[in-house]
Amino acid sequence: LDLLAGVSVHPMPHTVQNSTYKLKQDINWVQAAASAAGFNCCRQLNAYTLYEEDGKTVAYSVREQSNMFCRCCCAPVHAFQLNVFAGAKDPKDEKVDDAVMTMYHPFKIPPCCPICCNMCRGEMIVYDGYVDVLSKSTEEIKNIQNPILSTAKQPTCGGVFQPAINIFDGAAPEEGNDKATYTVKGPFCCIGGLCGNICFPPTFHVFEGKGEGDAKELTTIEKDFPEGAGGFVQQVCTTADNFTINMPEESTPASKAAMLGSSLLIDYLFFEEGANIYCDVVEQELVCVCCNFYCCGALCPCTLRLSFANKDD
Repeated sequence: LDLLAGVSVHPMPHTVQNSTYKLKQDINWVQAAASAAGFNCCRQLNAYTLYEEDGKTVAYSVREQSNMFCRCCCAPVHAFQLNVFAGAKDPKDEKVDDAVMTMYHPFKIPPCCPICCNMCRGEMIVYDGYVDVLSKSTEEIKNIQNPILSTAKQPTCGGVFQPAINIFDGAAPEEGNDKATYTVKGPFCCIGGLCGNICFPPTFHVFEGKGEGDAKELTTIEKDFPEGAGGFVQQVCTTADNFTINMPEESTPASKAAMLGSSLLIDYLFFEEGANIYCDVVEQELVCVCCNFYCCGALCPCTLRLSFANKDD
C-alpha cells in the first residue's frame, strides 16, 4: 500500500503498515547566529526532510514558502505554506508544480491565555498537489479546487495544561472536535527549553477520536534525543528539531497525510520560538530557557539569567 493509496496524489514509494518515519529539520546557521545574539527577527525559510525507517532513504522533501516581512515580524504564527515533494530534491531543481501536497498554515493571533477563538488556534490544512494559497484572498481560498486531504487543528483552550491537536479527515469545523479522527496530546505543563529538548524530549501520544475518557492510544510522535556533541549544539543554539513519526495502523489515507502535517505543526507551535541560550543585548545578560510552561495554548518561558556586565552597586 502506498502512503496515500486511494487519494489523488503522486504515488508514494513506501508502505505505511507498522512503519516509522524520521523527520529532520535543516539547520540554518544564519538564523541560529542571529538568534543567539538576541536578534530573533532574522527568520529564514524552514526546510525539512522526511526519511523512511532506515533514516537514509528520503521519502519527502519539505520547503516553506512565506512572505519575508510577515515571517520576520510574526513567526511562528505567520501565514506560510509547506510544499511537499516526493523523494530527495535539490532546492535549485525544485518546481513548485511538482509538489505532491501543500500544507497551509493561516496567520494566527499570537496565543494569549486561553486560545478561545478560531484566530488564535494553530492549524495545518493539507491540500492535494500544489496550491499557491498565500496569493489567494479569503474568498478564493474557500473556492480552491484541490481537495483538502486532512486538517490538524488545536482545540479551544489548546488542551488546557496538556497540548492537544485534533486531526480531521478533510476540512475541520470552525468549532468543536466531535468529528476528530485522532487527537494528539503532548506532555503535561512543561514543554521545550533545555529540559524539554535535551534532558527529556517529549513524546506526543496519538489517541482515537477526541482522545477523551478511555480513548485508545494508537501511536506516538516522538521528539528525538540529540545525538552527540553536534546534536547538543543544535538543540542549544538553533530551532532545528528532529522527530520520529509512527504511523497508526488502519488509518485512512487522509489521516496518514495529517500525521505528517501534525508533526510539522507541533514543531511550529512549540519549538520555533528561538534558541534555548541567547544573549539579551539590552540587559547584557545570557539567557537560558530552562523550559516553557504551557497553559491553554500559551507558552510562558522559565528562564535563568546570568549577567555579563559590570554593574555598579
